[in-house]
Amino acid sequence: MFQWYESATRCIIYLADVPSRSVVEHQEQLEAFAKSRWFRRGWCLQELIASQFRVFYSEDWSLISQYTLGLESPMEDTISSITGIDIHVLHSAWLKKSYCVAERMSWAAGRETTRPEDRAYSLMGLFDVQMPILYGEGLQNAFARLLDEIMKTSFDQTIFAWRGPYEESGLLAPNPDVYQDTPTLRLWRPDYLSPYSMTNTGLQIRPFIWKHAQGPSTSVFAALQCNVKADGWKIVFVELKQVEDAFCTVNGVRCKAYRRINCHKWFELDSMDLVGNPAEILLVLEDKHKTLIDTSIEMHRNTGRRDMREVAWNDETAEEKLRKEQEFLQHRMMEGQDSLRERIMDQQHSLQSMIMKEQRSLLDGLEHERSRALKAISDLDSRIRQLDGMTNAISSLNSRIDSRGHQLDDLSNAISNLNSRTQQLDRMTNAISSLDSRIDSRNRQLDGMTNAISGLNSRTQQLDKMLGAISDLDSRIRKLDGPTNALSKGNLGK
Repeated sequence: MFQWYESATRCIIYLADVPSRSVVEHQEQLEAFAKSRWFRRGWCLQELIASQFRVFYSEDWSLISQYTLGLESPMEDTISSITGIDIHVLHSAWLKKSYCVAERMSWAAGRETTRPEDRAYSLMGLFDVQMPILYGEGLQNAFARLLDEIMKTSFDQTIFAWRGPYEESGLLAPNPDVYQDTPTLRLWRPDYLSPYSMTNTGLQIRPFIWKHAQGPSTSVFAALQCNVKADGWKIVFVELKQVEDAFCTVNGVRCKAYRRINCHKWFELDSMDLVGNPAEILLVLEDKHKTLIDTSIEMHRNTGRRDMREVAWNDETAEEKLRKEQEFLQHRMMEGQDSLRERIMDQQHSLQSMIMKEQRSLLDGLEHERSRALKAISDLDSRIRQLDGMTNAISSLNSRIDSRGHQLDDLSNAISNLNSRTQQLDRMTNAISSLDSRIDSRNRQLDGMTNAISGLNSRTQQLDKMLGAISDLDSRIRKLDGPTNALSKGNLGK
């Protein structure tokens, strides 16, 4: 199913217990969103991590929010604070593999499923493992099978870095809840790692052992091959107690059997505290292995079986005595070989511790140089970012200058056109000025003609007056001509 969500183009998430914005305010809706049962369901974890595009809807199918994998969204901060999942995983699901087993398990802590086994089955995609689904086996068996599948493909010992309310246990966690509140953990370098495996007698593992001076002689502290971030990086230790009369030979190695105690806590020590302490192959018993060994030891005690060295040889033939002597010698040789092997291993461990101490000293120097180099790289990166910012600013300024250059070119063309128009206007102004001069000349001519016409008018008036006077004179003459003619006729008559 994890792959289904990875391949889906969109994951629609309906939250029936989140009210609509039409009913409540935004802050109330966010509070209801944070308390939604969807964030506590086991199968919903893969919906949240694997999906590339998530769309959240409220009870009336109104949109709450949506965001796409790979694109930052304000909802990521809210969901990260609700689930405890790092925001980088919500932003890019493929980053889940860069987080250790314990941190990924912490994302599943506190979640619920209808069937108890589903709490384990729903995590297969998160760890890229496959196993048969067997409903009815119970959570502890299903989770143990899940851890077994993870251990087959991973050397990550943070799988043992859990804390729970148990006085005694194996190294395997009983359920995801014991990983809750897991801090930031870091694996050791590969050259310091050693393999471990689950056998039918328990978990065979080779940790570095630290014995507390004031602790019981049967109690040891085993270093898990991981560091926890607390006032710097410190090694994580769990406390183990030897199981009385329990020795097992696994893969040709005689191992002491242990159980984890004080499971509610782990211990943190500096790496230098481990220098000079040996690594030891030991067997850590799970509950079912412890029960089987206790049953076996009890059966031997009840039947009165004694050690081979205590067998009476009474009433035995010489051949039987010789055979038993040979068996006894062979047994003593095996014990001697085991003791010699342990001494050789102790010497190897001491030598390895000395080498590790020198390596640690060298690594500390390298780490110091690395820190200085990282700081220099960080400063250089900061300078580069500043230069990038300045380059971007210069590029932006060049773009603005180019834009202003284009504007200036356009303005120059406009000015050139304006100059051409100005020249045309100058020519028109000159033409108008010439025309004005001609008009003024014509006006002066017209004024002269007007004056001449005015003089003519005055002369005409004078002529009119003279004509009037002549007319009056003529009428007077005619009036005078009448009496004159009468007088003339009278005179002629006479």
